[in-house]
Amino acid sequence: MSSHAASQRVIGVVIPWLGTSDHIRMLEGICHQVSPQGYSVVALQAGFSRQERFHGDIFVRSSQQVSVQRMAGWIVINLSDIDEWIIDQQAKRQPVVQICPATASDLCPYVVADNLGGARDAVTHLLALGHTRIAFIGNLANSDIALRYAGFRQALAAHGMNPDDAPVASINWRTDYWTATAGAEATHRLIASGASFSALFAATDELARGALHELTRAGRQVPRDCALVGFDDAPVALTLKPQLTTVHQSFWGLGVKAATLLLDLMEGREAANGMHTVRGRLIVRASCGSPPAYRTVSATSNDVADPLEALVGAALQVPEPDLIPETLLVRTTFSALLDAFQQALATGNEQGWINALEVGLATLAPLVREAGSAQRALSMLQQVSIVQMPEQAGRIANLIAIAEQALVGAFVQEALIEQDRWAQIINLVNDVLLGMTNISCADLTSLAWMHLTPALYGYLWLYNEHESSAPTLCLEGAYAAEPRLPLPTGVHCDPALFPPAEIITELHNRLAQEGRTLPLTVFPVATANKLYGVLCVVFPHDSVLYRSSMAGLWASQIAILIEVDRLATSVRQKQEALTTAYQQERALMEAVRALSSPILPVARGVIVLPLIGTIDTDRAEQILEALLSGISQHQAQTAIIDITGVPMVDTQVAAYLVRAIQAARLLGAEVILTGINPELAQTMVQLGMNARLLTTEANLASGLRRALNRSDLRNVSR
Repeated sequence: MSSHAASQRVIGVVIPWLGTSDHIRMLEGICHQVSPQGYSVVALQAGFSRQERFHGDIFVRSSQQVSVQRMAGWIVINLSDIDEWIIDQQAKRQPVVQICPATASDLCPYVVADNLGGARDAVTHLLALGHTRIAFIGNLANSDIALRYAGFRQALAAHGMNPDDAPVASINWRTDYWTATAGAEATHRLIASGASFSALFAATDELARGALHELTRAGRQVPRDCALVGFDDAPVALTLKPQLTTVHQSFWGLGVKAATLLLDLMEGREAANGMHTVRGRLIVRASCGSPPAYRTVSATSNDVADPLEALVGAALQVPEPDLIPETLLVRTTFSALLDAFQQALATGNEQGWINALEVGLATLAPLVREAGSAQRALSMLQQVSIVQMPEQAGRIANLIAIAEQALVGAFVQEALIEQDRWAQIINLVNDVLLGMTNISCADLTSLAWMHLTPALYGYLWLYNEHESSAPTLCLEGAYAAEPRLPLPTGVHCDPALFPPAEIITELHNRLAQEGRTLPLTVFPVATANKLYGVLCVVFPHDSVLYRSSMAGLWASQIAILIEVDRLATSVRQKQEALTTAYQQERALMEAVRALSSPILPVARGVIVLPLIGTIDTDRAEQILEALLSGISQHQAQTAIIDITGVPMVDTQVAAYLVRAIQAARLLGAEVILTGINPELAQTMVQLGMNARLLTTEANLASGLRRALNRSDLRNVSR
């Protein structure tokens, strides 16, 4: 395949953050669907916690738009206010499909979970259990939650009830509207209002977690006194006691559906603009008060005719079975289990059945992701077998009991393995970040440290801002686990045509070799102040990091260290210039003295005061005044006083420094003192300075690194 042809078969996927399992599952679904059609995938992380800011850098800033002329089509996940960008891409014949858009638009197709139908199924289940007073909590200003509320009302109306009579606690629009805290507060309002309800539908699982806490606090036991149902099937649903009945969303299915729509648009087939839904399924657990769903499975005459289909159907039991990612592997595994079961019945050999269970359940546990799926299959197997061989009912029950015991062990083992995967992720990320902080900026940008990671390829592209023409991306560092690299460092690329055709061709070659797409994941190398470039990584499919990538943290660390290096260089250059001016122009001492206490704002909330030359009483007062004025003017939370250029610090000067630090603390700023020598340290101790209130670093670069790391943490936490 030529480079030009390869570059035309690329799909861009814009994701808020590649570190969540939901987004990774969507990306897996997209890759699964487009691989057979020969398309590669480039996944761009829109930002870490400040997605809107970096979103603007990608889509709005014309000089730095990334990939806008490279892709054959786009899938955009959970971003807002991109109507103008969608129109621009469509004008270039690059179709766009959205997944779960923060602001829905009929300019293009968009895919969402079936919020309406899922909520209707959940409430219908509660009504079937005999509940006639069902309450609702959720943020009605959110479009997804509004649809869930509409499904709630539809189910009530379909059973002859007036939806307006249902108790509702709406959660006001705020940043934590989905949290357990919000759920507890809404449930508290319901109870305090005196509303009568025997069941509660929470619009999310986290809200349900808060509702469970508040119901328990109020003395209402779940499900005895109040049935509880959530929505999402988040991991928390399995950790609650009792476990939460909830509506499962197929994030993998959302990715598959979006990719199918995009392929239709790119290949000239019709795909309607507006909403397309992916059905979920109700997962019945203990919190609603009914038996688990697998206990209610019943065999039919059709099931007896094809027991394998009955097993697979009971296990998957979803409205759209084509949206289950591992259907073929699940079917093969159940076929082997069915053969072993029938062999055990025929021969009485339980050990063969136990051996088959050990292998089969180890395969099923990470695939079906929910014990109830396997339990439904076992229940169906028991019923089908009894219908076929009623004389062996006791023997069948014994084999099923063995299987249920093995099932518990398999899913416990899978939970331990998953916990170990997370431990691997955390340890690997920490090891890499620690290694990155102990190397020079040049070694950092070379990407030599990537040998510590499971990455197949890595590329660091930084904007070249020294050219008079439009900015370009320059390949500063490259890494390959294999001997060769598609591109040498130093090459340039137009951001609009990123990634270069050579990298796209390499991705297509991988697709041809492995039969499936390995996406190129692209992370912003950015701080709160500036976008420096992008870090591109290709992970193998079997990598733990691929399934929940934390490489965005590496990109952020690179950006911080680049910024520290550049700021340290800038401050050093300014400090050297001041020193030269002081030495050459001693006759202009008063002017030099006025300039020798400069306040340098180096980042948001961070200022530097580099001191040079001798300090007498008058100048010490001037320094104190300049520091306090700089903190106030720049609203600084951190001030760095660098005394590397001060030849002598006596007791009087040390006393003024102590006053300056104390005064700055009264203004709410922390002072970092750099360039301190042993004599000054001893003097400050003699003056009674509390060492716990004093922050010091050996040199200015270390002080900047500490200040910028703290500033970055403050910005992220906002």
